[in-house]
Amino acid sequence: MPILQKPACKEKGEKEGKRFNDCNSNCFLTLYSKCNSKLFSSIVKQKFMNLKLVLTTLLLTTGVAFTSSFMKRAHPNFSGQAPQGYTGANPGQYCTACHGGASLNTAGGLVSTTGLPTAGYLPSTQYNFTLTTTHGAANRLRWGFAIAAKNSAGQDVGTFSTSNPNAIVAGGELTHSNPPIQATAAASFTQTNLTWTAPVSPGPNDQVITFYYAGNAANGNGSSSGDFIYAGSATSSLVLPVTLSNFSVSKSGKSVAVKWRTEAESNTNYFAIE
Repeated sequence: MPILQKPACKEKGEKEGKRFNDCNSNCFLTLYSKCNSKLFSSIVKQKFMNLKLVLTTLLLTTGVAFTSSFMKRAHPNFSGQAPQGYTGANPGQYCTACHGGASLNTAGGLVSTTGLPTAGYLPSTQYNFTLTTTHGAANRLRWGFAIAAKNSAGQDVGTFSTSNPNAIVAGGELTHSNPPIQATAAASFTQTNLTWTAPVSPGPNDQVITFYYAGNAANGNGSSSGDFIYAGSATSSLVLPVTLSNFSVSKSGKSVAVKWRTEAESNTNYFAIE
């Protein structure tokens, strides 16, 4: 039987690096030849690069999907209930942090209230009020709002309540709750059946209260784009619990006499003179 001899490799083919050159074709059947070792190494290297490319593509694709998903979670839709802290009570913090489309208080729109004790409040007294958001054009379909009451120390004061099915108390604020998309576009909307109850025993920081409120004139597209935010505020001071018609002070020796006459008393139990 004749003995098969291993063909010699041509160095020229190796140097040129041609995959199907004479060297590689001659050495194709010789697994451990010099040429095949280089060819095998080249194939493994190419396979590794292909695998690396696939993995890189997969990571990039997954990363984009993850980033997109994360961004959606980072900017959720607050149409159901507004987050706390965006009424303007915290300086510079408004609903425009999430809702885009225009700057705060765009010309032609505003938010206002009726019924809040802007002339002064009395302890333990309930004040029913409304909040109206007005837009410059009759093209709004959904309306949101939020209101907070803060004392001079920046603390929540009094309590909010409501019988409005599309409003809810969240923390110390009163805000919308799943406001419906209106059948007809409008330029304004009024939130009704809202109540603020003054504190029972106002403290030193409760002498002046500020109401911060914001209204959202939304387009109802299910996202935070294309909405208009309007914000405002109002103050209320603690009312003296009596109306005086006469008040006098006189001194006799080491004694001081204080005399007064009242026409009306909002606190019928007692009041103190300090």
